[in-house]
Amino acid sequence: MPVKINLVGQSNRFIAANPKLKTNIDVALKEISDNPFVDAETKFYYPVPPCMISLYKKDSLWVLYRLDDVCTQVYIWNIGAIGHKVSF
Repeated sequence: MPVKINLVGQSNRFIAANPKLKTNIDVALKEISDNPFVDAETKFYYPVPPCMISLYKKDSLWVLYRLDDVCTQVYIWNIGAIGHKVSF
């Protein structure tokens, strides 16, 4: 069962500023929703002390996100284009 996606932080700004990437963003968010767990292929651990969050990287995008403690919701903190520095 897919987890609920919550857009927070800078993610909404990136989506609004990049309408041409909407399809790619939707695909990335669906993949995260369907399986938010780190797989070391497209999803990795990303340390943001004192937290450990997840980083999705595929094709033209990266997405920083956190799965909640009961594995029912994902908080998307930031989205960016590959080639731009990953930032929280």
